[in-house]
Amino acid sequence: MNIDERLERLVERHEALTLNVELLEKQVETTGGQVRAIATAQLETDAHVRTLARHMAEVMDTINRLGHVAADHDERLDRLENN
Repeated sequence: MNIDERLERLVERHEALTLNVELLEKQVETTGGQVRAIATAQLETDAHVRTLARHMAEVMDTINRLGHVAADHDERLDRLENN
């Protein structure tokens, strides 16, 4: 293999590597965009979960208060029945 053939082979390999790097760059850009979209969706989901947790805490508080009201009614009924 003479110097011209070796040089031609190196040029071909360089072009192939350059093409691979360009393709990888495009894939990285695409993946980066997808990661940003996922991160944005995750932030929105986190906000929804926090809102749901607040609502659930309110519901639990209401249920507890209703439980106390029911217990108070039972006590009143027991007092009325015993009198």
